[in-house]
Amino acid sequence: MVEQQKDVQVKTNVSSNPLSQLIERMKPLHVLLSQNTYVKDTTKRLKRIIDDASSQTMILVMGKERVGKTTLINALLGRELLSASSEHPTATNTFIRYGEQECVKAVFLDGMVATFDIGKVELFTTSDTFCAQIIREYLDYIEVYIKHDLLKNTTIVDTVALQATSDYSAYFSEMILNRVDEVFWVIRGGSIATEAELMLLEKYSRRGIKPHFIINGIDQYEGNIVDFMQSENERYGNHVASMLAVSAKLALEGLKMNDSQLIVHSQYDELHKLIEKLANDYSKKTHHIVERFIGWLQRFRKEVEYIPQREPYLSAIESVSKYAENEEFEFTRQQRDMALLTAYEEEYEHVCNVFKSVETLYQLLQTLAGELY
Repeated sequence: MVEQQKDVQVKTNVSSNPLSQLIERMKPLHVLLSQNTYVKDTTKRLKRIIDDASSQTMILVMGKERVGKTTLINALLGRELLSASSEHPTATNTFIRYGEQECVKAVFLDGMVATFDIGKVELFTTSDTFCAQIIREYLDYIEVYIKHDLLKNTTIVDTVALQATSDYSAYFSEMILNRVDEVFWVIRGGSIATEAELMLLEKYSRRGIKPHFIINGIDQYEGNIVDFMQSENERYGNHVASMLAVSAKLALEGLKMNDSQLIVHSQYDELHKLIEKLANDYSKKTHHIVERFIGWLQRFRKEVEYIPQREPYLSAIESVSKYAENEEFEFTRQQRDMALLTAYEEEYEHVCNVFKSVETLYQLLQTLAGELY
């Protein structure tokens, strides 16, 4: 089923899109590196770049707790797909993609992938049962596949809330941030962005990341929303790409009841138009993928530099080179050197066999505990 979901994802045009041409060049590199166990983690990162480049424009929805991030996503999808609980906020990074057959794909930290029925979404995102907590300890992220036209050109990412640090600043997962193409930063109408949020916003701005600020809850704000937006724009407008006021609650209700009046009041159409505009901006996505690939190349270069230091045969190579420099050594020394080289070869063969079946960190630790290498 997972492979079927991948097949139905909308791909960019291979023949005319520079991004697609880059993808086609990265794929053989990934195949080549997959055969080298020394760069397994680096190869996995390249595969993730290829997958993200091949997928639709990814839009991250982020913000503090209880600002309506999940409700906003539900409104965009026209259904209560995700549990919007004030008591149990989203606890798992969730990628919502297009799929003809609806399901949940759980990606665990050790690389294992499991597929579940769509009804199990809450188990991974908001459930507070003991079983759910255990599962999430070993969970990297989940992918939710549903059949919705909006997802044919867009992947929506729901995330855990911004995390506060001891110095009253805010933190957000760099791994998720680096994967997405656009950011929707959600705040509540009438509730100004905190100093911690402003510090993080300025940090992102220096990196060239300018989110779109979504002011949610305009139906519950008693003041003038235009004045509020203007006030916020004066505080940090130079760090954001745009500002839009909406009511996720009204939008969801209007879509469920097919009430056009509620939909108009919710500003849902304006939000939908913004998403369509962003989804069609392939130049920005291409630039983002190129930046990620350049960063990967730098990491790969460092990784390659350290490979000789991890090579078990290095000591043997150094010893052989040392003795090979002197071509006029005695026959007895030749015999000794050949015996030494043979011993090295046997040792290397043994080491290779010991670590041949090691695929996970746990297996490596077990092997190291029982061997002298």
